[in-house]
Amino acid sequence: MKEDLSRGGTVRVFEIEGKQFTAKTFHKETGISIPACYHRLKTARTLEELYQHKKTNRYGSMCKQYVVDGQTFTIREVAEKLGVTESTARYRINNSNTVEELFKPVSETCRSTGRSRGESSECYGERPVKMIEDAMFKLIMKAVA
Repeated sequence: MKEDLSRGGTVRVFEIEGKQFTAKTFHKETGISIPACYHRLKTARTLEELYQHKKTNRYGSMCKQYVVDGQTFTIREVAEKLGVTESTARYRINNSNTVEELFKPVSETCRSTGRSRGESSECYGERPVKMIEDAMFKLIMKAVA
């Protein structure tokens, strides 16, 4: 980091992999806010880190990125692709070793037999749906739906 006094004021010049940047020039180039540019210039060690697009969650904070079999995913990406809740996507990311396992269709997944992780699990298949024949229950459920 150098300071450039030629313009009459103090301007910090950051050098990353031989390229020089100021927060203002980086802002003009990328459109990122100046405080964010300054933070990136201070923390980035490579050009890839500097220009990397940071994904945000629905609240605006940074998404955690998970690596499965060498590929990076966010919980939201997995949830949207599978059509499941974010809770289910988080479980799959944490328990999958391969990308094929991660994106296996929901109907083909196996339920564990209650054993510890790493041991084999059995597939129980589809669970039978109980039909409730109570007339009052049907009336209430139609009103709710």
